[in-house]
Amino acid sequence: MKNIFIILVLILAVQTQLHASERRIALVIGNAKYNTMGKLANPVNDANDMAEALKKLDFEVISGTNLSKSQMSEKIRDFDKKLREGNKQDTIGLFYYAGHGLEVQGKNYLIPTNAEMHFQEDASDEGIPLNRVLNNLSYSNNRMNIVILDACRDNPLQKRDRAISSSGWSAPTDASGMFIAYGTAPGRTASDLGGNGRNGLYTKHILQNIQKPGRTLEQVFKSIRQGVLIDSDRKQKTGQYNETIGADFYFIPPIKNPIVSTKPNNNNQTTNISNGLNTLIIPQSQGGRANLAPEGTVINKNLMWMRCSLGQTWNKGTNHCDGKAKEYQWEESKTKAKSYSYAGHSDWRVPTIKELETLVYCSPGKPKVYSRGRLAGCPDKDDNRPTVDQDKFPDTKNSIFWSASPNTSFSSDAWSVYFNYGHSYS
Repeated sequence: MKNIFIILVLILAVQTQLHASERRIALVIGNAKYNTMGKLANPVNDANDMAEALKKLDFEVISGTNLSKSQMSEKIRDFDKKLREGNKQDTIGLFYYAGHGLEVQGKNYLIPTNAEMHFQEDASDEGIPLNRVLNNLSYSNNRMNIVILDACRDNPLQKRDRAISSSGWSAPTDASGMFIAYGTAPGRTASDLGGNGRNGLYTKHILQNIQKPGRTLEQVFKSIRQGVLIDSDRKQKTGQYNETIGADFYFIPPIKNPIVSTKPNNNNQTTNISNGLNTLIIPQSQGGRANLAPEGTVINKNLMWMRCSLGQTWNKGTNHCDGKAKEYQWEESKTKAKSYSYAGHSDWRVPTIKELETLVYCSPGKPKVYSRGRLAGCPDKDDNRPTVDQDKFPDTKNSIFWSASPNTSFSSDAWSVYFNYGHSYS
């Protein structure tokens, strides 16, 4: 039976109390199509992908691409308003910008797409001062503010006045409590080619690293810096300005009390083999199929699923799974699946990402949300947790479930579904 398989799950026991208490607000802007400064290849893709990634990491995202000066100002005002709502000590503010940026006489400017830029001096009239964003972040008194600038730090424009000084984006004069990350060093250009056909080099590595659990903000950007250096043959060096204080920030908190401690393999990820349902529910269109589902399994979308994770035992009397799930590396888990026998079958397999996505279940009457062909979660924060049919899967953790589908854009990653929020995750 080729359509029989098991689910593989990473028990990502994130520190839910910390995660739940944080308000995460982000402003993401990508400008590429300029009136006078030419067109950049990837900032729109970079901004769109960053916005989607941050949403999956529980950020409330304000975003825009190819914005005029008035449109950028409007987004910045909306961002500032959001920052000032709620408990400031529980708020994380993040600003991401991809596009042209200039430094003139010690001041940094973000360049809108409609800017008429012919000389460096035009920046003060046509650009948006970076300090406007930094000041808003500073005055918000948030627990932490993060600024990510994927822009060149050289200045290609001529000077009208020889007395004007300009040497690339300068360090901020007052960024207390902030973490500011630059895509390249002062006076240097940033590569617009990340090697994946979609993103710039810097943002490609950001997207890869912010989705890995258990890394502090500093560790994330250290890994990003290393990746950019290697991919650019040491031609592009990233920069940082770190004035953060207090508790560490994690895009995804570390695993808390993992069920099994395993040594990382080349994928540097661990996982559980899981299955997990409760009451057998067979659609009428599959009439008679119920007899094909042995005890401890269920048929869903013409596929047979185990009800409990490996390491657990299906309890027929209570309709629950006893015991704790075991963890496996991604490659190891696929091997384990192929060699596993259960309920009279020995041809179990790991599901594809599309098959695994069929198990996501939002609250009744609320459809799943998709973005660019991938599952983007349930629309309501009050949806069932975990986002799976708990009559079928009674003891499913709020965790990441592996699929057998590798991420073709990033060779070290594989696709999975995070059942806490109901979205696909690489």
